[in-house]
Amino acid sequence: MKKAFLIMAVLLFAAPLMADDYSITLGWTAPGDDTTSTGEWIGTCAYYDLRYSVNNQDILINDFWNAPRILDIPAPLEVGSPQVHSFQLDIQTSDTLYFAIRTADEVDNWSDISNVAMKTFSDDINPETVTDLTITVTVRVQVE
Repeated sequence: MKKAFLIMAVLLFAAPLMADDYSITLGWTAPGDDTTSTGEWIGTCAYYDLRYSVNNQDILINDFWNAPRILDIPAPLEVGSPQVHSFQLDIQTSDTLYFAIRTADEVDNWSDISNVAMKTFSDDINPETVTDLTITVTVRVQVE
């Protein structure tokens, strides 16, 4: 049976740690592993595969499997459970990134690709303020 699900992947937080280094947190609802005779999702999937791309078409249509993979993603929880994953990426501040996730069960049946969460990163942090501005006055005295 082909499993389909929609993960509510939401970019919850993206804050720069230092130049071009961002801490990102994605959140979603754990999908089910199997369905009952009434179509209700039950159980827990075996694992996730979370990917990102600078091109929406690449991650959705062209080649999800070749998009860069986010590592150390948590194990799936029981269906309906909220999940989050935080990680760091070294990216250019003008990049727009697209994130998508798939799940697999214990026999490697893969779900469809989730919805895509998108975030454009920009350098909107003001530079540090000068706090030690001083003034020195020199008086020229003429002796006659």
